[in-house]
Amino acid sequence: MATHQRVGEPYHLAGKRMAFLDYRYILVPGLGWFDDCGNAVAVVGDQGPWDAHFRLNERSYGIRIIAQPAERAVQPLTIPPERPWEAGGMNLGHLLYDADDGCYKAWAECAVEGRKLLCYLQSEDLAHWVRPDLGLVEFNGNRHNNLIDSGGLSSALLHGAIFKDPSSQDERWKWIGEGSVTREQFEAYQRRRPGEWDPKSERVDVPAPAGPGNLIVAVKGAVSPDGLRWTAIDAPLVVEHSDTIVTAYYDRSLRKYVGYFRDWMTGERSPRASGDNGLGWMMGRRSIGRAETEDFRNFPLSEVILEPGPDILGPCDTLYTNGHGFIPGAPDQHVFFPTIWHQDNDTTSVAILSSSDGKRLHWLPGNPVLDTAPFERWDGGCIFAKDNLLELPNGDWGLPYAGYNFPHKYPRQGPLKVGMGLMTWRHGRLVAVEAQELGQFTTYAIIPAGRRLRINALSLRTGSVLVELADLNRKTIPGRSFADCVPIIGDQFRAPVTWAGVDGSVDDLGVAEGTPVCLRFRLDQAKLFSVDFEN
Repeated sequence: MATHQRVGEPYHLAGKRMAFLDYRYILVPGLGWFDDCGNAVAVVGDQGPWDAHFRLNERSYGIRIIAQPAERAVQPLTIPPERPWEAGGMNLGHLLYDADDGCYKAWAECAVEGRKLLCYLQSEDLAHWVRPDLGLVEFNGNRHNNLIDSGGLSSALLHGAIFKDPSSQDERWKWIGEGSVTREQFEAYQRRRPGEWDPKSERVDVPAPAGPGNLIVAVKGAVSPDGLRWTAIDAPLVVEHSDTIVTAYYDRSLRKYVGYFRDWMTGERSPRASGDNGLGWMMGRRSIGRAETEDFRNFPLSEVILEPGPDILGPCDTLYTNGHGFIPGAPDQHVFFPTIWHQDNDTTSVAILSSSDGKRLHWLPGNPVLDTAPFERWDGGCIFAKDNLLELPNGDWGLPYAGYNFPHKYPRQGPLKVGMGLMTWRHGRLVAVEAQELGQFTTYAIIPAGRRLRINALSLRTGSVLVELADLNRKTIPGRSFADCVPIIGDQFRAPVTWAGVDGSVDDLGVAEGTPVCLRFRLDQAKLFSVDFEN
């Protein structure tokens, strides 16, 4: 039986950070019409057209939410070879931050003497890398190395997404990615799940690699207790044509696995059509689909949640990949980084969208945040965003991306170069609430995740940011008004918000722990990026 959660103020914060990616936290103003005596007469009054007086409470004005452009490193993110099995170079495939172990973790492909091996590394700063002695795979007669057991997946393990599953112990780590199935596996799937397969998956234009018949595309999976020893799942998770980066995560609130797949904005084939022209799989515009399940081994067919609409994209643009992540320190604030393929010139760019639930997505002004580099660069052909938005040791945020020196559909038999880059936002300044002149807004009430407030903001020398606190009824908390606030001016990263008290400045919120508060911001020629709560 479906249940309804109690919703409303005060809002819950899953982490200790509040970022302003959309209007989720920004209060809608209250309005009313009043008579000459101050009595509310909205809707029910019988006043004439000029006899009632309008009043607006908690008005927001003078602000806009806008994405900030990313910066890119000049060189790809590389790890210098140190061990014999890395002699032919190393290509990073996955990069994430594991909060439980307090380090960055990477999975990469090594090359030596024509062999390709998979290895695991970890780092505390993305500059110095440790190669744990895992003892799993033999190389030149011994197992003292950081090579991992891919469970037969080989390099396929690097072409999907790896994520940590907090709901499982034995299968703590999971992989999801594109693959193919045999005719026998496909028929077994059809018997088990009749009608739950995508007709585009049977590629009538491509023969099966092991013949006879056609290639059958599917989404595959693998599990691991530690991210080092992998076991491939033989049966497909779903028979669906999702031939680019598939991403997934475990949603704690839903208690389900959520996956994002390539889907298609397409029309229904006419029942009057006859025959098959072999191109049905590629008709339509590439889009992003979503599916959720309680059983990782059985995903339903995805449903389109984002189409390439005319409000943002041009007639030659499609959504090519579906990078997904969360705001660092705020695991309830989703961000998406789809790669846009511009088919009129075979270039790509990366956009940003926000979401409060991972289902309803919002394009942000300021897109795209990164374009294909000049042609002579290592990533001057095309770029494809990955998942996992990272907080770096210096407070910057970074998003991994794959870069190629050739355009996406250029002939690939030449000196193709590929690497992992990192698009970055200084001090985590991904999206801003901006006031070019004077602006103000109030947040919905939240239960603070700490006793003190730190701010990430930037103002002109002639501007400032002021913060006022109010209770659930929007009444200003004594001593925490705009008039008491010490102005925040210039480049302020993780700066404490303080108010002038009787005995000097104070940075305490001024309310008992667990008490709801609203935050009011007054911006003057300033940008506000986020606030952190701390004890």
